[in-house]
Amino acid sequence: MEQIERLIEEGINLADLGRLEEAIGCYEEAVNLCRQWAEGEGREEFLARALSNKGAALRRLGRLEESLNCLNEAVALYQQLTKVKGRKDLSDKLAGALVNKGNVLDDLGRPHEALQCYEEAITLFKQSMERQGRAELNEGLALALMNKGVTLRGLGRLEESLNCFDEAIAIYRQLWEQGQGAPAYEFAMTLMNKGETLRRLGHPEEALSYFDEAVGIFRRLVEKHRGFAEWLAWTLRDEGKALDDLGRLEEALACYDEAIALYRQLVEVEGQKALEKELAATMMNKGVTLRRGGHWEDALHCFEEAIGIYRRLVEVGGQRELVSELASALVNIGNALADADRPEEALTCYDEAIRVYRQLVEGEGRGELVSDLAGILVNKGNALADLGRFEEALCCFDEAVAIYRRLVGTEGRKELASWLAAALVNKGGALQKAERFEEALRCFDEAIAIYRQLVERQGQKEWTDKLAAGLMNKGATLDDLGRFEEALQCYDEGIRLWEEMMEAGSTHVAAWLLQGLGVRFELKRRMRDWQGAAEDIYRALAVVQPFLGAESPPESVVMALIAFLFRLRLLTPEE
Repeated sequence: MEQIERLIEEGINLADLGRLEEAIGCYEEAVNLCRQWAEGEGREEFLARALSNKGAALRRLGRLEESLNCLNEAVALYQQLTKVKGRKDLSDKLAGALVNKGNVLDDLGRPHEALQCYEEAITLFKQSMERQGRAELNEGLALALMNKGVTLRGLGRLEESLNCFDEAIAIYRQLWEQGQGAPAYEFAMTLMNKGETLRRLGHPEEALSYFDEAVGIFRRLVEKHRGFAEWLAWTLRDEGKALDDLGRLEEALACYDEAIALYRQLVEVEGQKALEKELAATMMNKGVTLRRGGHWEDALHCFEEAIGIYRRLVEVGGQRELVSELASALVNIGNALADADRPEEALTCYDEAIRVYRQLVEGEGRGELVSDLAGILVNKGNALADLGRFEEALCCFDEAVAIYRRLVGTEGRKELASWLAAALVNKGGALQKAERFEEALRCFDEAIAIYRQLVERQGQKEWTDKLAAGLMNKGATLDDLGRFEEALQCYDEGIRLWEEMMEAGSTHVAAWLLQGLGVRFELKRRMRDWQGAAEDIYRALAVVQPFLGAESPPESVVMALIAFLFRLRLLTPEE
């Protein structure tokens, strides 16, 4: 018995050092000794403990099916001990094994089963605390709550998710205040997850305070032990997404670059191949931010690397649970190709991604992914509209709008209101190109109303650029209808919003602002408002001023400036 206990403890110490293969060797030796041991007191307890720890280590290596087999046996043994043999003192061990099992089920894309594990674990921890008065079980309860929150978030149940994180954080902060000390790693993980949930709920500014606190804790942990480097990288990536949401693109890229450097070290130098998927995810996030900043070629390189990793992991490594990530990467590279005026190539990417998501949503019952499917349909609709295939485009937009209306209106997914507005703007754009102007105006009006609600009443300023874009689209449609004064009012408000963003440091809107000034310049020219047209030329020069000394200005800004200058070349000598 002493030898088995020693092997388990040695395995735990090795796992803490990141030496997972050696740790698994210790656990396997302990398991074998337990199986050789004749039936007797303590055998099942030690076997369950060894299997639970082995399952947790296998999960960290990405060997999920093996991990699940171990944890299923561990849970069954603990249930036999607690429920049949009356060992209520082991209820917390059963709860811990259930949390580990839930983690693996989450990784395997089985969130509903994972949720059942976490809920049972939470109940067991609370019962043990009430029955035995063991305050130290607070840590286990907080960990189970955090994991439940992560799974609820993945299912789109964000408010419930936030409640779990709040309860867990309250436990950790109470432990600190009572001088007992909270486990720094688990506390930081909970802070990070609350930040990500706040970000998804449309509160990126509030989220940053949680990311900052978590990054600070992880940096201190990494100084003591390299094993925490992957979690520092993860938190930096999530912080980068919040900064991107706020338009602070350079800061976001700095977070992604640090995270990528950490992941490359872990994967390529230290051999932690299980983290390749996280490297791919971070490359994809960086690509999204580069694309938003108008650096399309750099974005394409990021997406290509991410797709290469995901394809290898899914098609060669057999990691089917990553198929949705591969589809998401295809969507992102499709968006970048569309930006680069390569709609046919973009369409190929979208079609492959839609096939994957339809199979996941309709074939495998992954209803939590239906909003992602709607987003891809919008992107495909845009590519089709660019190719002049308006009826096909409108079919895509109609399906996407219907999905978002159901999610926002019927299922209460208010955080998707901005996505409904975006789908309406894109549908309106296709209707405008098809010269169905009145229908287009109805789409723009509904989208603008949603964005005004978010920006002006709910204080979600990160949607200001989208409100401006909606106004510009409405203005263009009014312009097509010959309603020039109304068009000018829309242009004026949209340009004013973008100019205010530029003044506040959000330079990623520069290309849109240049395009908007070009459109307004053209309308003023037709209205013979030469003073106003001249003012827009000066405004355009002011927009490009910050980029004049840049080594590699964003391609989007360069192209928008060229388009504006081309408008000037069309002026007649008299004009």
